[in-house]
Amino acid sequence: PEKNRDSPNTPAATFLVVDDEPNILQLLSEALVAEGYRVITSTSSFKAIEIFKSQPIDVIFSDLKMPEMNGLKFVASVREFNEFIPIAFISGHASREHFKDFIRLGIDSFIEKPFISDDVIIVAQRLLREGQLRKSMLALSKLSFQTYVAVERILSSLPLDESHADDKQS
Repeated sequence: PEKNRDSPNTPAATFLVVDDEPNILQLLSEALVAEGYRVITSTSSFKAIEIFKSQPIDVIFSDLKMPEMNGLKFVASVREFNEFIPIAFISGHASREHFKDFIRLGIDSFIEKPFISDDVIIVAQRLLREGQLRKSMLALSKLSFQTYVAVERILSSLPLDESHADDKQS
């Protein structure tokens, strides 16, 4: 597997880029690969969903306006499987109504076309950090719950100390 340039022992983050325009896919892919990331591209929203289901993806970049399934429906499908994956839209066709949908779907960022590679990289780095924070928070939450359950089991197996039972009732 490819390695991240910043940390040679860490596998490169994987981006799924979905756009019906092959030249946009190429530009995004080249910018991300130049930074040491792994990039999987798709011109089809349906195929992108299958890719997402079949392998680990760290961040998704999606076009908004696509012929077979628009970006909003694509993201809604992704969110059925993973509510927390960072997602950015890249589009030249966003309206005020779209931004309401972005909030509803938990879109993390928006890059307007035409874009420059530096903007894409800044957003990519931010979304990777946010994704790592979300994973850490979920792991911590799970660990906290497991600790709570373990403590409750221990406490429920201890005999009730009658000398302190009166203190609890008052």
